[in-house]
Amino acid sequence: MKQVMMRKFLAGLAALMLTLLPLRGVASAAITTNPIANPQVATASGANPANWTFSSWTSITGANAPVATPAYVTNDGHGDSTSMKVTMTNYDTTYVPGADGGGVGGALTGDDGDAKWIFDPLTVGTGANQLQSGKQYAFSMWYKTNLTGAFTPKVVVDYMDAAGTESFYGMSNPEPTADAATNWNHYSNTFYVPATAAKVTVFMFIDHNGWIQTDDYSLTDYTPVGFNQPLLTLTFDDGQEDNVTNALPLITQYGLKTTQCFETQTLLNQPTQVTANVMAFANAGQEICSHTITHPMLTQINDTQLTNELVQSKAYLEQQLAANHASQTVVSDFASPYGDYNAHVNAAIKAAGYASHRTVDEGFNSKDNFDAYRLRVQNIFNTTTASEVAAWIKQAQADKTWLILVYHRVTTTAAEAGQYDTDKATFTAHLDAIKNSGIKVETYHDALAEVEAQLGTVVTPPAAKTGDLTGDGVVNDDDATILFANWGNNPKAGDIDKNGVVNDDDATLLFANWSK
Repeated sequence: MKQVMMRKFLAGLAALMLTLLPLRGVASAAITTNPIANPQVATASGANPANWTFSSWTSITGANAPVATPAYVTNDGHGDSTSMKVTMTNYDTTYVPGADGGGVGGALTGDDGDAKWIFDPLTVGTGANQLQSGKQYAFSMWYKTNLTGAFTPKVVVDYMDAAGTESFYGMSNPEPTADAATNWNHYSNTFYVPATAAKVTVFMFIDHNGWIQTDDYSLTDYTPVGFNQPLLTLTFDDGQEDNVTNALPLITQYGLKTTQCFETQTLLNQPTQVTANVMAFANAGQEICSHTITHPMLTQINDTQLTNELVQSKAYLEQQLAANHASQTVVSDFASPYGDYNAHVNAAIKAAGYASHRTVDEGFNSKDNFDAYRLRVQNIFNTTTASEVAAWIKQAQADKTWLILVYHRVTTTAAEAGQYDTDKATFTAHLDAIKNSGIKVETYHDALAEVEAQLGTVVTPPAAKTGDLTGDGVVNDDDATILFANWGNNPKAGDIDKNGVVNDDDATLLFANWSK
């Protein structure tokens, strides 16, 4: 089982999924003023801003440990002259592809830790201007940073229960502009307060060499703008072989349609057996979705590798579907490995011909926050109960939002289930909750079409050109390199005429479209 999620970014995220969703209860008072104390950090407490705490951690010790340096800035702010800054130095990480064997997967190795400024946690209760359990809120802030490439700042909500135990909710990543080091960028997102939360705070953190500067925090009430009806989509990542025998019969028994997102290196390594698994899902009316070739961290690979991971996984799955006469012929939807993306990766996803991108960012998709290339989800862990699934569905039904669930492997027994797996008994209980809720269940593709029709923003990805194996919009030497590297191999990239072999016929098609 390949490594899942970046350990630094999502170290605390897995623990959160218990009791995350709020339940609708007694109507409560709205927030009338910003509940964050000293939101523009204009008031000092000694050498630091009042009501704010600097925090950092690392397991590295000695001279090689990362160094986090806080600063209370008094000559540069958003709307005033004050702000907060964190600088990280001596942070050393390396991306290692295929860290879990077989060339599949990837991980960051080396240093760990992060640094951030945190505002005083807000109390969850029924008092005036307190956060209310079961309500949603809009959070915003302004920031500057010199991190705009593979490593950008991240934002999480930190929930504390009555015993002080923390759990973390991963919000969508900021996407800093190219001039973010000199000009203030705005970040905004939404979150909800689970029934178990006693206190809540939100922070942006840095986990790489560089700096972030933040200011002008805000928290307000939030009510999502719903679609015509609530929707639910079940997605499965990686193409685990267990799912054919453990998940598919149950999915069929309950009369549901799901979306299966495959990383294709496994298929190429075992073409007969595993391709049969793909077709088992396709022939049962389940959607086939791309999840790259080798499951890398997309922000950590070069542009040539990125294009290849996106384009060739799509082409290979489409080739298999066409060769086996499936009703689905186009793979238009994509799910990123580890939920690892940035603005550059999203641009590449669009250029590769995908109509959407499903992340692992937590939340619900509504009219007012909808982005086809940053679709939000609820992640399923081996601790996720049927009552949690029912609560998520209840929230989606109340708000008429689109709820996407992310599963991985469905195992025979609970003893076999890793952190991101679900055993058959638990999965059956999830399906019971789904069926009993009455919510409309659609594939990723069909639900996307339904909500985009309401928005009037249906995405039409660029059409691929015959012979454009790299997906860069032209047919040239780069495509020829891919073709001839796979000459005669079956099935491989370069089989332009889809006859199962790469040969002169494909070369003819490639050169006929040279640079068109």
